[in-house]
Amino acid sequence: MRGIGKNGVALGAVIAVIGWSGAAHAQVTDRTVEADRADEPGEIVVTAQKRVERLIDVPVSVTAVNAADLTRQNLTQLRDYFDRVPGLSYTGGGGFTTVALRGITTGRGANPTVSTTVDDTPFGSSSFAGYGDRLTPDLDPSNLERIEVLRGPQGTLYGANNLGGLIKYVTATPDPSRARAAFEFGSQSIAHGDTGAFARGSVNVPIIADRVAVRVNGFYRQDPGFIDNTLSKVDNANSGRVWGGRVALFAQPVDALTITVQALTQDLSGTDAPTVFLAGNGSSPFGRWAAPLSARPVPYAVRNRLYQGRAAWDLGGAELTSITGYGESRYNTPTDSTDRFAGVLTRFGYPGRRAILSNTINTDKWTQEVRLASQPGGTIDWLIGGFYTNEDTVALQSLDAIAGGDSANLYAGNIPSTFRDLAAFGTLTWHFTPAFDVQFGGRIAENRQVYRQALSGPLNGGITANVQRSRETAATWLVSPRWRIGRDLTAYARVASGYRPGGPNTNLPSLPPSFDSDRTTNYELGLKGLTPDRRIGFDVSLFWIDWTNVQLSGNDPTSGYLFYTNGSRARSRGAEATVDLRPWNGGAVAVTGAWTDSALTRDLPAGRTAALFGTEGDRLPYSARWAGSVAADQDVALSNDVTGFVGGTAVYNGRRIAEFQARAGVPRVTLPAYATLDLRAGVRSRPLAFTLFARNVTDQRGRLGAAYRTAATPAGGTAISVIIPRTIGLSVGYSY
Repeated sequence: MRGIGKNGVALGAVIAVIGWSGAAHAQVTDRTVEADRADEPGEIVVTAQKRVERLIDVPVSVTAVNAADLTRQNLTQLRDYFDRVPGLSYTGGGGFTTVALRGITTGRGANPTVSTTVDDTPFGSSSFAGYGDRLTPDLDPSNLERIEVLRGPQGTLYGANNLGGLIKYVTATPDPSRARAAFEFGSQSIAHGDTGAFARGSVNVPIIADRVAVRVNGFYRQDPGFIDNTLSKVDNANSGRVWGGRVALFAQPVDALTITVQALTQDLSGTDAPTVFLAGNGSSPFGRWAAPLSARPVPYAVRNRLYQGRAAWDLGGAELTSITGYGESRYNTPTDSTDRFAGVLTRFGYPGRRAILSNTINTDKWTQEVRLASQPGGTIDWLIGGFYTNEDTVALQSLDAIAGGDSANLYAGNIPSTFRDLAAFGTLTWHFTPAFDVQFGGRIAENRQVYRQALSGPLNGGITANVQRSRETAATWLVSPRWRIGRDLTAYARVASGYRPGGPNTNLPSLPPSFDSDRTTNYELGLKGLTPDRRIGFDVSLFWIDWTNVQLSGNDPTSGYLFYTNGSRARSRGAEATVDLRPWNGGAVAVTGAWTDSALTRDLPAGRTAALFGTEGDRLPYSARWAGSVAADQDVALSNDVTGFVGGTAVYNGRRIAEFQARAGVPRVTLPAYATLDLRAGVRSRPLAFTLFARNVTDQRGRLGAAYRTAATPAGGTAISVIIPRTIGLSVGYSY
């Protein structure tokens, strides 16, 4: 009843907005995107609704992050900038990246709650079988033009697995009008740790003037380590290397037809995770930046490939778009899981040995989307489309008991699976007046999954093989009234749904044979605008999300096998705001803030198949009640050809609670609030730029997660993933 009351208030506000729409009728005469100055607040162009629109006109809560701004500050991973995006939370390390939006997560396992696309092609695995929740694509921004973060479920246009929202990577289109190039080199040093270097570059070459062009990007990073592994006696053990690039070809053979093909690659390799150990009293017995990670450094490797072809044909009254994509995701690591399998080691006569769990996940994914969209300007704007994906994953697992050079295999698994999804979708926007319209949307999808297991070893009781299948039909929808109060002021309401597919389960008689989909319904009010002098832009939203049939994952206490189930309900409510200011010439200030209250509204299910333990009112994992950032930058003309710049960003991430525990009576880990300060300064004199940056200047040890295990963890202690310590670096850039 509490949820109905809140929704009633929201709908009442919508009715009030609609009632005043007539007063704005004369103010808005054109719904097309206009070519305004891109450096003004609110004049950002996005493709959140699969159309080119001004951000200020889109009736969705969206944050657009400029990739060039990230590279200038050397913010190259999601963990570097997630806390600058309202409602976005992050945990990860050691090759894993897990994100959530608006608090919609249980903190572990099952299918992802945030989906990822690259230029409208779904990227990364859609299912638990491909580690879709832990291998969120984390692309270096040097391959990108911008990153759009869409908050709230986006099931109608983007399909499954965006219960909380969507991360959309947008690459730069080759420009056939002129040649250009940019290169940057730099280094950085981490307090208590090592040094690293980075290089990136891009070249744009017209092949046929105004018709054909090629763009090539490349980058290399050394991510220095800062955690000393006290077991392996390796200092700065959590180091890594990342490299990759992109080649894109743009062609416009005739005015009405554009074709873009691209190949994108990114590889990551490293050892260990950014993890410290805390004793039961909160102290660090192994040192502030040290931990007993493993007896030997744990290597990991992540490889991503994406090949895409896109064609857009202007038919006059409509545009036909076809997007074909093929992606590869590879992950491999051996993990010390002795604490998790200590009982299993004893049961099979190997007490005192280390349990090494090795995982190799290989996913290949084909996608095809075809859509037809009307040209803007009519009484009714519409978009219809079809989508198909075919995802094949092979998971190889083994559990070995190791002592010195002796190894005994306890379990081996070869687990191939397929995920196929076929969908039809569409939206219709009815412009009742030039100032007021309502968008309706729907999607119907069917997914089919096959999950095969060929298992062996003593833990499995010998050799077994089985096949499990699931089939499910799901529908999502949206309704969104929008009132354009003026050209630069938009109010909207949005009610939209999203879903996450279920699937087959581990084939044990004691566990459920399959698990079902879960759903979210988002109720939202938003206001976006610019002040009349166009110096202040703002985006404010209020939301309420109902989450039903929540997917949960756990480990069978007897076998240790991972399984999935459903249960419970939850809700998330909150407010988010972004304000961009140009208070004076050369000055820019950006302020973000979010209040998020996400919690269970029903106890997690108990009993034999209880995956996690939680009660009504418990907060959902990793979402801070309060979070925000303030960034300020100033340009100063030093001469006719030289400009100096200085800036800083302060970030606050409030108190969070880690994931639900898998054992009753075990308290959840609390992650205290922390604040960081970044500074930057430099000079620009075309074609050169010199930048000095300092991140986490006060050297805070902010805590991000508590999901890692270590064999040497004393009773009552916890392994904690942390942010990067104080980092100082210098970069030199050249562009023309």
